[in-house]
Amino acid sequence: MHELPEKMYIRLSARPRPCPRRSHVAGGRPAADLVGDLKGYRSWYPGVRGIFLDEMSTGAGHESYDGTLSGQAKALGFDFSVGNPGTDTTESYVGSVDVILIYASGGLPAPPTVGGWRTTGATSA
Repeated sequence: MHELPEKMYIRLSARPRPCPRRSHVAGGRPAADLVGDLKGYRSWYPGVRGIFLDEMSTGAGHESYDGTLSGQAKALGFDFSVGNPGTDTTESYVGSVDVILIYASGGLPAPPTVGGWRTTGATSA
């Protein structure tokens, strides 16, 4: 087995991949499929400490999907989860993952776009 960097993480995408046998839920892959991926990653890369949930939802109503994946990752031994909607999301997602990346463009975001709930330091909604 290869040695992995201590800060390595696994990128897990919720976006459906073209496959006629997959059914899509909540605009993404079924959570059971992603949990299967998590189990595989855990066995293949036991030294990886975190999981990166890429392309997570941004609209209200899908928080439990991401929270479930984060919880499953921790149950499998991952220490932390990073959620990346790639853009701003609603405050209701706070607590569904350990870290939310709300900006994925070059440079820095304009100050008015990172105000409001983002300045409270809240750790759960």
